[in-house]
Amino acid sequence: MKLLIGNYQFQLPLGTPVIAKVSIPPVDDFGEASTMWEIGLGNHPLFVHLDALQEPADFNGFSLMVWRKPADMELLEINGIHGMVCGDYDSRYWSMWWHFKKGDLMLCIMSSGEGPCSQADRRAHQNAIDSLTYVSKSSQ
Repeated sequence: MKLLIGNYQFQLPLGTPVIAKVSIPPVDDFGEASTMWEIGLGNHPLFVHLDALQEPADFNGFSLMVWRKPADMELLEINGIHGMVCGDYDSRYWSMWWHFKKGDLMLCIMSSGEGPCSQADRRAHQNAIDSLTYVSKSSQ
């Protein structure tokens, strides 16, 4: 099954549950509406959102703020889309982060959990990431 988020397309197993959660700021408060997609893959879903303001390398600032240390980012390219991956499945409280940017919007993907992440879940995550393509408006 194909899932298109902005111009980014995933090829997912047929029947993969996908939930979109829209956050709308209060009427009297300045803010920006946003959507978070939850892609149900095994016991540890992928959480996905689009970001119009950041670049993949900006994750380092987030890491410094949250963990007080620079992120150990690895550059990667999937089907012509440049990005980075950061994280570790092997710690007790693990998290994995992928950020990709082509065009105006960055695609942010995260999964986390407590305790071991099964090999099946890791493969499901990697298969989803490896399936990522960028669909230009002219080809839609």
